[in-house]
Amino acid sequence: MNEEYLHFLKYNKKPSTKTLDRYLKDLELLIDYLHKFKEIKNCNEAKPEDVEDFINWLKESESQRVVSCCKGIGIYFEFLKRYDLKAKAMDIMWDRTDKPLELFRILGSHGWTAWFLKQKGIDNVQRMLEYGNTKEKRESLAEVLEVPVEEITELTKLAELTRIPGLKRKRARLFYNAGYDTLEKIANSTSEEIIQKLSKHIKENDFDGWPPVEKEAEEAINIAKHLKSRIID
Repeated sequence: MNEEYLHFLKYNKKPSTKTLDRYLKDLELLIDYLHKFKEIKNCNEAKPEDVEDFINWLKESESQRVVSCCKGIGIYFEFLKRYDLKAKAMDIMWDRTDKPLELFRILGSHGWTAWFLKQKGIDNVQRMLEYGNTKEKRESLAEVLEVPVEEITELTKLAELTRIPGLKRKRARLFYNAGYDTLEKIANSTSEEIIQKLSKHIKENDFDGWPPVEKEAEEAINIAKHLKSRIID
């Protein structure tokens, strides 16, 4: 196993011994799969579709490991600076996680609107993005629930932001409020700009949160560049 990767894990991610062992086993499984089924000897030669094929293969034999494996190999792709592969792994994990983030847990998520949506079975970020990804769907929801369409749109955009690792409860709201309400805006920014704008918003609005450090901002940008927006319009 690459000593540089072990160092990266131990000092950047600081997993427990048990988690570290799982990450390494998942990586070995990926390497074996790529070599056996794709004739790829180096993970750096893989393509996003290879990652998706690996996860589909794993799902057939060990479906309960899919989510944790996506996280493990995603970290390795981060180490390789292959953010296209990490984005693919994280997006699959986002889709297949057993416990998607509840809308109520996003800071300032329009409580009444979130409550009305929950009564319709739209209680988490995955369902929000599924049922609100087009203008027509959002307008229909707003009409049925008798709530402003702007609030439905806001919740849909917040749901999309949570596809980026690290953008969950407060952080997704912070990005949104500071003007980064789409993946495209994040992808087209720089880490310096993001940190500056988010820091300014925190200071001017007494926001109960903190801006990302440079490494976190850079990762958000790199992941956003490789995530295809699920909001059609």
